[in-house]
Amino acid sequence: MSKTSITHNKLLNKYLAEKKLLDDYRKDAVNEKMPVVDNQVARFIEVFCMLKKPKNILEIGCGCGYSSYFLIKNLGRGQYTGIDLNKDRLLRAREFLNGIYGQKTMHFCHGDALQIIPTLEEKFDLVFIDGAKYQYPDYLKSLMGKVGRSGFILADNVFYGGRVFRPACSSHHQNSLSGISEYLNLVSNRNNFRTRLYDIGDGISVSEVWL
Repeated sequence: MSKTSITHNKLLNKYLAEKKLLDDYRKDAVNEKMPVVDNQVARFIEVFCMLKKPKNILEIGCGCGYSSYFLIKNLGRGQYTGIDLNKDRLLRAREFLNGIYGQKTMHFCHGDALQIIPTLEEKFDLVFIDGAKYQYPDYLKSLMGKVGRSGFILADNVFYGGRVFRPACSSHHQNSLSGISEYLNLVSNRNNFRTRLYDIGDGISVSEVWL
């Protein structure tokens, strides 16, 4: 067998091992009714991090750590900070990620992101938002001064099941829809942000910060 074939097989084996790990973890999370990001979104943020090479990453709403896996995968000497309101999910994320990325610098914060973010001293060059949808505008406002120039803010579920394209929705979804709509209006301000929307999963927005 040639060296090329051996290398190719090692690459495939590594991919298959990772796929099984993630498929099993995702299945367990879904069975336990823990929210996880769409797989296309997960791979999108993995590639985004591989290309942009952020050194300081903040995740708002890290849940059980499934999306965090892809944010941290290509992290070098920088650090990752994950915030979640659900203590059990956060502990699950810490255990999962420490078992894989124990050599990397990771911090996990339990509590309300709007109270925690002002206490963080770091400046982040990548933020991934996947918390309470009605709070998206408040998350964004709390991040001002916490994201360096030419940093990026990614927000998940900005299509909200397609409801952002409809003239009306039920009262049950109104607060979340209003929050997402306001968030999109804020990041459309070209003086502060350069934003693009991508039809991946339930919609993801990518905003480059110009502050």
